[in-house]
Amino acid sequence: AYTAALGSKRLSVHCLHADRDELTRRILSRHDCPSWPAPGDRLNGQPLEVLRRVAAEVTAHGEASIGRRVDTTAKTVEQVADEVLDS
Repeated sequence: AYTAALGSKRLSVHCLHADRDELTRRILSRHDCPSWPAPGDRLNGQPLEVLRRVAAEVTAHGEASIGRRVDTTAKTVEQVADEVLDS
């Protein structure tokens, strides 16, 4: 079904990355500034203790190495989208 819908379009994989401090900041912000209610997002509104544990676990896992790496640290959604589209 995807092949028919996409036709001859070229597909690429991008791995969105944020440095450790930025990723921790984003996770901890779910406590008092919840992001949009993404389906299945269990972090919004969680106590800081839980979010700190999650941040420590996530940043300890290292980096994925699939596709093209796009650094999202200190960038807006628009900047990241432009970088992905320009690649």
